[in-house]
Amino acid sequence: MAFNSTLTIDGEDYAEVSQDQTGSVRIAIDSTAELPQLFVIRHNQQKAKDGSIVDRHLVQYSSTVLDTAGKVRTFVVNETFAVPRGAGFTIDQIASGLVAVHAFINPSVKTNVGTLAALLRGER
Repeated sequence: MAFNSTLTIDGEDYAEVSQDQTGSVRIAIDSTAELPQLFVIRHNQQKAKDGSIVDRHLVQYSSTVLDTAGKVRTFVVNETFAVPRGAGFTIDQIASGLVAVHAFINPSVKTNVGTLAALLRGER
């Protein structure tokens, strides 16, 4: 299962430019290949020290600009969910963690539990 090929995030449209078994990359429609705004979704599984599996889900935003000297500079925001497989965490518990982190950064950020659920299912 996958997200739509074009996502609208905070009024900005991002068109899918690539997808593979681990995730997808989208570019803001009004940005350029030279100075992109990217939205990346990735999923993988890692083995914990105790041998159990941890599902990791990455949501990444990046924006590239030219600085005052004309050099290309990129800033990146990563949000990673690491959920031990079979541990019984509920979507509400994970959403509460996300809300707490976002409230710390910006109290006006709202969480869309449907989107979070899709990410945790491994949708790209």
